[in-house]
Amino acid sequence: MKALSSFILFLFVFSFSCLIFAADYEKYLENDKMVIFFPEDEKYDVGELLKKSEQFHDIEIVKSYFIPSPKLQIISFNKAISWEQKEEIFSSVNLAGDVMHLPYLKNNEGFWLGILPDIFVSVNSEAERNSLILNMGKQGWEFEPVNHLPKNVYKFSNRQSSGKEILDLAISLNNDADYLWAEPGYFFFPDVHDVPDDPIFFRQWHIENEGTAAQGNGVVGADISGLDAWTVSKGNPDIKVAIVDSGVDTLHPDLSANFYMGFDATGGNSNGFPNQNYSQDAHGTAATGIISAIADNGIGVAGIANECKFMAVKSFYYIDSLIGIIPFATSEYFSSGLIWAYQNGADVINNSWTIPPLFLALLPGNPALIDAALEEASTNGRNGKGTVLFFSSGNDGDPPYWPSDLEMTIAVNATSMCDERKSPDSCDGENWEGNYGETINISAPGVRIPTTDMQGTKGYTNGNYTLSYNGTSAASAVASGVGALILSVNPDLTAEEVAYILYTTADKIEGCDYSTYKNGSTWCPELGHGRVNAYQALLSAQDFEGISSVNNSVKNHYLRIYPNPVRKSIHFNHNFNHPVKLTIYNINGQFVYDKIFTILPNKINIDEILSSGFYILKLTSDRESITKKIIVQ
Repeated sequence: MKALSSFILFLFVFSFSCLIFAADYEKYLENDKMVIFFPEDEKYDVGELLKKSEQFHDIEIVKSYFIPSPKLQIISFNKAISWEQKEEIFSSVNLAGDVMHLPYLKNNEGFWLGILPDIFVSVNSEAERNSLILNMGKQGWEFEPVNHLPKNVYKFSNRQSSGKEILDLAISLNNDADYLWAEPGYFFFPDVHDVPDDPIFFRQWHIENEGTAAQGNGVVGADISGLDAWTVSKGNPDIKVAIVDSGVDTLHPDLSANFYMGFDATGGNSNGFPNQNYSQDAHGTAATGIISAIADNGIGVAGIANECKFMAVKSFYYIDSLIGIIPFATSEYFSSGLIWAYQNGADVINNSWTIPPLFLALLPGNPALIDAALEEASTNGRNGKGTVLFFSSGNDGDPPYWPSDLEMTIAVNATSMCDERKSPDSCDGENWEGNYGETINISAPGVRIPTTDMQGTKGYTNGNYTLSYNGTSAASAVASGVGALILSVNPDLTAEEVAYILYTTADKIEGCDYSTYKNGSTWCPELGHGRVNAYQALLSAQDFEGISSVNNSVKNHYLRIYPNPVRKSIHFNHNFNHPVKLTIYNINGQFVYDKIFTILPNKINIDEILSSGFYILKLTSDRESITKKIIVQ
């Protein structure tokens, strides 16, 4: 469980829906913490200065820690202190003029966020930019040009304003009909979800599951049909996958040749390389290996889209906080990372992070800055065809978290090596559960996935690889790799068409009621449209003729057989959810297999039924019949 990608991200989100607290925000003020904001050229221990204040004699500092960028000190006290008391204590010590004391807010569930001295404002058009800048300037707010913001969104800073003045102005601007929305900066805790000659490939059950002990004693065929898919394509170097994460070890020998370009959205100028302070910094490197690790190079593992290029987008890093090692980011980091990725040619973006609803409960809506970036990427990416956006759904057994639940994104749940929805009861024995519900779209393997690690002793292990990367973070990376393969064989597909192909070719795992029909295929709330099938998806992409216009109430049934020629078992990809009769005839027209299924399984074993030769397979229901030719080797 060391590499389980389910952890709390300390997200400094420079966005805040300003109707949040309106007139009553003061009741959410957190009284046992203080946030200190430093200008770029300042940093010292404010906590030590506070101790010298005469008004601080009965107050103790429990813990304090620094954030390097932006420069912050977060101080926790042993008792509640009113905002007015904090103001008095803060003003009683000799601090530089630009050092600020900012509000901390907490909801009834105990989740908190803090306000920062920046406001983002969205206007209808660029023509309104100048009047906005003039208006904000009159109130002491300086326009701060920033690259990679969504269109017609502008950032303003004021290092002299008090914390409450920031909130009051943001609320006023958000209620002003002249602007689309306005948000101040804030921080809180979202969720982030953690046969070639490659020597570790035999453990990569998600690509080819043989049910071995090394693969967790799973079910044969409970995989993405990766080896079959590679007979069609291993990827195209013109297709780029951006990994918006903690950064990627771009010097890793199993990744470096597929590295296209990088970007450090956190301002560290690392070109997408991760920090190397904590083992958790390997999160992005592990996700990248699932997608883009080089195949047939005699080392390590093989990525699903191993001939595609990847883009390393560092949008968070890890800190040692009041509650342990947690990731830290800003919404501006995420927003600029997404904007940079699509503007620089990303065809697919993998996002293994979400925000739990208990944080969003403080807001009347979703963080607008990240929403705007996602909307822009999904609409304008790939010259208007749309960048494909994959998100992990979360690892808590809840409904999928934002932003995986948005219509423009693909929410991915996890499956086990035994072809089950990942839960504490699945065969792997790990005590976590993928998020599922009305907005889940697809599922993919997400348990004990072998992949790349940061080199040396800096990552999850003391080597260059980890054998147990877990979580819907891993599942999202698997699905992203399949998405890259789809575009490799048909780069003219739109983002909507890529999703449609994934949904209509997914394997229907047993134990799920696929009685709902949407997006071209049957669907269930636990696994979405089923487990991704890379091989069937590539076959569909090659001959794709467009999204079916058939009404959702009418089910176009299909049956695909793979591999063909078949060996020990026949695998089915289908969307039948009612009783069917399966009949197999030999070349002489004689029955050799005849059985009625309430629900047709995804696989039947034939090694003791059929000998080598040519056969006709017929599937019959009360509505229709489908006939297929098969060859048994």
